[in-house]
Amino acid sequence: MENRDSYFDPGNNNYISTITDFQANHWPYGQSYFSTPSGRFSDGRLIPDFIAEYAKLPPIPAYLEPSNKEYTHGANFASGGAGALIDTYAGFVVDLHTQLRHFGDLVNHYRQNLGDTKARQMLSSAVYLFSCGSNDYISPVVNNQSIYYQYTHQQYVDMVIGNLTTVIKGIYEVGGRKFGFLNVPPLGCWPAIRLRQPGNICSKEIDDVIRLHNQALARKLENLETHMEGFMFSKLDFLYLYEQ
Repeated sequence: MENRDSYFDPGNNNYISTITDFQANHWPYGQSYFSTPSGRFSDGRLIPDFIAEYAKLPPIPAYLEPSNKEYTHGANFASGGAGALIDTYAGFVVDLHTQLRHFGDLVNHYRQNLGDTKARQMLSSAVYLFSCGSNDYISPVVNNQSIYYQYTHQQYVDMVIGNLTTVIKGIYEVGGRKFGFLNVPPLGCWPAIRLRQPGNICSKEIDDVIRLHNQALARKLENLETHMEGFMFSKLDFLYLYEQ
């Protein structure tokens, strides 16, 4: 089961009221693999598609896809543009807490159709994938907001990590035990960021905040592993990949 943003969104944004900037159901998306736009922010498949293939499962469908009613192999709740904070692109995406509510609806679906015991077993054996945080650090800059001046860098990171932790604990409470996380890649040199920088230079500030985020995420996951019995996680370090 997947939560989060455009790294994972298989098309949930196709089924919400938003603008085309937050949808991938048009050319050139999807041309190289699906032959037609699938709603994925990619020319082909996304990370969850490859993981599903490795696990010998079909691609995990978008939770909001109207034809998706059985959820035999799980569901994907991700929404392109979403962040851990409700204010991140608010009104254009499915925010994190709404994704958690959708997950709760799915839990009830399993309980009604499988019974409490089998539902609990399914939920505890499932793997929960998260890609979280990038949009929380991009959106204030892209939207010309002064949010970085309302908080210290650490305070802002703490809000992001705090919201993410609430969702992790919500999944844990209904049986989730196996989690996978992508941390946040360096974003300071992204074109959308450089366009708003004097002299079209990279933003050191954003990369400094992201470094704090990744450090805080690592500490939080280790803390959860210590204090929540059975909690297991794996984390992909984007910064390490960028430096190779």
